[in-house]
Amino acid sequence: MEFVISWTKQSNQDPTPDQRGWKKGMPRKYTDNQEEKILSIYYNLKDDPSSFFCGASAILNLWQDYYPLTLPPHLRYIGRVLKKHNLTEKIKKGKNKGASRYLLYPEYTILNTISQGSLLEIDFIGKKFIRGRTEPLNFLGFSLRGKRLLKHFARIEEYTQEEVMESLEEFIHKFERPYAVKMDNDFVFFGPSSKERFLSKVVLFLLLRNIIPVFTAPRKPWNQASIEGTNSVFSRKFWNRCHFESVSEIDRRLQDFNLDYQRYLNYQRPDTFKENKNFSYCVYFIRKIYQEAESTQGYIQIGSKRIILDPSYINLFTLSKWDLEKEILYVYIQRERQFESRLPSFYLQLVKKIPFEINKASDKKVVDFYLSYNR
Repeated sequence: MEFVISWTKQSNQDPTPDQRGWKKGMPRKYTDNQEEKILSIYYNLKDDPSSFFCGASAILNLWQDYYPLTLPPHLRYIGRVLKKHNLTEKIKKGKNKGASRYLLYPEYTILNTISQGSLLEIDFIGKKFIRGRTEPLNFLGFSLRGKRLLKHFARIEEYTQEEVMESLEEFIHKFERPYAVKMDNDFVFFGPSSKERFLSKVVLFLLLRNIIPVFTAPRKPWNQASIEGTNSVFSRKFWNRCHFESVSEIDRRLQDFNLDYQRYLNYQRPDTFKENKNFSYCVYFIRKIYQEAESTQGYIQIGSKRIILDPSYINLFTLSKWDLEKEILYVYIQRERQFESRLPSFYLQLVKKIPFEINKASDKKVVDFYLSYNR
């Protein structure tokens, strides 16, 4: 240490000479030729009408197709080249990063425990219009998360349960069957909110295929951050970029967009499907705990059913499991372990358990059928 201090105090030091072997501001590893190749791929993608992505990841994915005998550069270098030539797109980042963890939002449990790395988020995209047509165009977005990433869009005739179920069936047949599907509390997904303990057709459809339904907290779009971001890409990269003259043109271009998005994410359909051995007939609800207006008690609401909770949990998130076979609702809060590093960082703490009988309006015959399904 004394040697270092004395060396730094020597008067004959001159830090200005650059002895690195390459000029300042120039990359050590890459050449102008590689930069030209990056720009060549970029402009080819930009000019290709069937291509919707031309950023660094898209260029890296296609490098071997264009230059099979040349090793691809690092993704960061491709990004720097695009930024150097003002070819990057600025995207606003979300605020309040880390708030979900502070409020005990059960992200880890949903993605890693319930869905086991196979989670599909679905949501409707806002109604779209084209010139010469008065009826709106409706779209349903899919965002697969976990072990494999996939974004997909389907045009549907109406916002109905039948259209959703048909689109889900097509997604499962074409790509894969997820372990869980996360969606908001829209009437089409959730069913009538005025009824307690009600099972919609979409919920029954998923359970009959051994898929666990998960409902997000009302009026919390960031609970569906993946699909909300995917829908934003749909608007920026597809709808706002193209000028459509007919529905048939939209369907054709949407097919190109889905294929390009699939290539962009390097999605590969699995050869085999493993059944979810931990599947059980249950429905999950994410809910934020609010304070009752005329008391200090906290509560969550599922449909029209209000469930009272301890006031110390107010403003935190809960994950409720509705066991359909036992007809019991378990209300949990996700906690984080501080010391046991070998175990998962998070676990569920049970805070309430109440009877939760299935509403007869759910069609008791159908319910009885799926409860006995595959037994």
